[in-house]
Amino acid sequence: MKSNIAPKPAEETTIRKIPTKSRRFTLWQVAATVAFLLGSFFWYNNVNTTQDKAIVWEDTYDNEEEALAKAKEVLLLVSRKMKKGTDKAALSLGKVEVATKVVRN
Repeated sequence: MKSNIAPKPAEETTIRKIPTKSRRFTLWQVAATVAFLLGSFFWYNNVNTTQDKAIVWEDTYDNEEEALAKAKEVLLLVSRKMKKGTDKAALSLGKVEVATKVVRN
């Protein structure tokens, strides 16, 4: 038995290839790479030239006793600040331990 229905003609479809990378994107990659390399080159040269210069040390105090007194003063200040910070840390740690005991019970 023959069918009276004629088959539909195949529609022409155009297959368009989607590029994975556009040219503009590739050009941006090349430009970024060149900029990075140039920046690295200039940074490297700048670091090397600044390290070649000799460092000249000069004394702040001409009198040794005055320098010793100032050093002791600064060390005493640092010691006081560290003691104050240590005391605060110990106090906070004590509070944490109390809170931990409350939570566990």
